[in-house]
Parts: sequence; C-alpha cells; structure tokens
Amino acid sequence: MNNFLVHLSRISLPIVVFGLSSLSQVSAFDLDGVAIHGSISGTAAYSDRYNYYGETDGKFDIIQKEITLNGGYRFENGLRIGAQAYAFDLDGYSKLTLDFANLDYSFNQAIGLRVGRNKLPYGLYSEVQDLDQVRIFASLPLPFYPRGLRSLRALYDGGDLYGNIAMGKGGSLDYQLYGGTMPKMDGSEPFIKGLANLSTVDGITPGKTYGGSLVWNTPVDGLKLGYTYQKQPKLKMMGTLATHAVLVPRGYAGVAEMIDAGYGKGTWDNSGLFAGTHSMLELDVVQSAFSAEYTRGDWIATIEYGPTVTKGINTIAALGLNRVPFSSYDNRYYAQVAWQVNKRFGAGVYYAFDDSDPKDENPAPKKFTTLQDIAVGASFALKPWWLLKAEVHVLDGLGGLGVAGDLNPGAINPKWNYLVLKSTISF
Repeated sequence: MNNFLVHLSRISLPIVVFGLSSLSQVSAFDLDGVAIHGSISGTAAYSDRYNYYGETDGKFDIIQKEITLNGGYRFENGLRIGAQAYAFDLDGYSKLTLDFANLDYSFNQAIGLRVGRNKLPYGLYSEVQDLDQVRIFASLPLPFYPRGLRSLRALYDGGDLYGNIAMGKGGSLDYQLYGGTMPKMDGSEPFIKGLANLSTVDGITPGKTYGGSLVWNTPVDGLKLGYTYQKQPKLKMMGTLATHAVLVPRGYAGVAEMIDAGYGKGTWDNSGLFAGTHSMLELDVVQSAFSAEYTRGDWIATIEYGPTVTKGINTIAALGLNRVPFSSYDNRYYAQVAWQVNKRFGAGVYYAFDDSDPKDENPAPKKFTTLQDIAVGASFALKPWWLLKAEVHVLDGLGGLGVAGDLNPGAINPKWNYLVLKSTISF
C-alpha cells in the first residue's frame, strides 16, 4: 500500500489534470457513515535565476506533486475518529506520511481531548496548509511557511487538550495544549539538505515536543488575535563534519582555522579526526508566532511574526569534552491581503521577510541570511472541485535557497523572480 501511494505521488501533472477533467463531477465518498475526502495537486515553478525546490533556473519544472486522503467517523456517544494520509514528491524526494490518526472527544465546548497522531499548531494556518480551498495563494507565504519545513512542523504523536472558552462581551478564546514526540527524519529530506553549519546533516531525531496555541476571537467582528508556542528540547541532529573549503561559504570556517592554527596546517582536513567524521548537534528549539487576522466581507488581512531561538552544543569526537556551543536566531514575518472577488475568482498580495541572523553573528554578508518576498497571486475555480492558481514572487535575498536544499553554488545576485502555477482537484 505504501509503495502504491508513493508511486501515485509521482504521477505527472498533465495526466492528473486531463484525466480528472473528463469527469462530470467529483465528490466525496461516504462508506457506511465514514466520509472520505481528498485532493490531488501538482505545482510547477520557474525562476529567472535560481533553482528553488527543483530545476527551475530558466525553465519550468514540476517541483511538487501531492495526494491527500482523509476520513472520519463520529460514534453515537460523541467520540470521533479521523485520519489523513499524505503522499508527496518535492524536488525529487518522495514520501508517504500519516498526517494524523486520532481519537477525539469533546466533553463540552470548553474541554476536548485528542489522542494519537495530531497536527502541530503553528501560526494561524499550519494545520490547514494542505487545504487549497481555504486560501487564494498556491502556497502559504514562503519565508514564513517554507515548503521544505513542512515535515518539521506537521505532526507529533501524543495528546492535545483543546476547547473554546466563552468570555461574554469579551468574545471567546480557542486554546490547545499539547505534548508528545515527533518522528525521525532522514538526511535526504529537502529542508535537511540545506541545513549546514560545521556539518552536513545526515538525519534528525526531534524527540519530545510540547506547546500550545491561543486564539482570541475579539469583540470586534471579524478580528482574531493568536499566539503559538512550541519547544523541542534536546533535538538531535546527526551529521558529518565538512572540509575547510566547504565551511568557508557557510561562514563556519573559523573553527577549522582555529584547529589548524593550534595543531598544524591541514589538521582539520587531513588528520582523520575532524573533516569526514561524525558529529552531533543537540539543540533546544523554541518557536513562537504572534498572529492577527481581520475578515470583512470577502476581504481577509493577516499579519504574523514568528521568532525562532535555537541553542545547543556541537559534539565533535576529537575534541572530547571541549564541545562547541551553538546558537541561532530567526525572525520571520509577513503581511497579506486577500480578496475573494466572486465564487470563482480570488486575488491577493503579501510582503514577507525572513532574517536567519538578526543579531549579525554570522560573518557572511546579509544577503546570504535574509529573504524578502513580494508576491501577487490569483486563483480561479474552473469547476467547484478544480482550482487553478498562479502567483509571481519578486525576491531579494539568498537565505531561502539553503532551506530549499538547492545551494546554487556561486549564487551572488540577491535579486531574482519566481513564478508558481498550481492545479488542484478535490473530492
């Protein structure tokens, strides 16, 4: 079954689109009270300068194919069971995941409990990032919700306490409190390929995670304010120490040069004690997001700010107990306005910014640690079940290229453009 779904995720966009477009209608299945829904989508992209989640430099490339299938059932006593499978191919990397599979029971409006595999809340939209029908753009703002980071923000195994607390004239408060563990990730994941400091990353064991989210539905009609918090203590990142030449463009050559200065030139690269040996980065990662959304008629305006603080120790076997401290900070934010013009057509614009070195601790020029994105997008419902989307991105910065896993050796010019086309069939 796994191999079958992963194989399906490799189906080309033209086959999916033209095969399903011949149907007179597409609808959900209902099997003895179990509602089955899903979607099939393909995303193509083009850049005038760089490869970004695919071979997009100067040509169109189908960078992502996705299949989502979910279902749920509610028992007479109020207990609900639900699950979602998600198969995808992103930049040549294919995977089948079980996004969620849980038991859910609401004791009353204020208290509910979900147990099993659950979705992680981050910002306003992380839990609904796969639902094309609820947004204008082909993707959520790239610097704030990078495609490649989905696997690190998608799911966990554990429990979730949730509810809605009525506050009278003060509106109401939606809350979630959760805790559990996250599954391991192999080094071929697109975003892992771009994570690089002293080491090239071979895999990640996220381990435990806990946090919560609050959404205040204010007394102002259409306005809600949100906050999410997530901590991953002792996340382990296994890697292989890179050579001095590889460390230079990353901005981490200082450690290798210090070793060479103390023990002789070439020690880092040629002694067999450093470059080419295994290392482990043990991290405490804290992610937060402050959000505001205002809906008025067919208009939606959103602002989100998401700082990330990462601190830990890089363990290098040859250094024994002299472990190398590591810290990083990341600030992301965006402002977006979307307008659903009519039942078929919608349009939107956003400005987004990501700075992975806000404290200027990295000696690399700022253009390598920042990404500014101005995007204009549109969606058109060719059929109620068939969405077509297009968006143009005008970008300034090279920071996002590393996260994408496409390092684009020799990339210098921070100015580049990116065109995205997406087709989604839902049932």
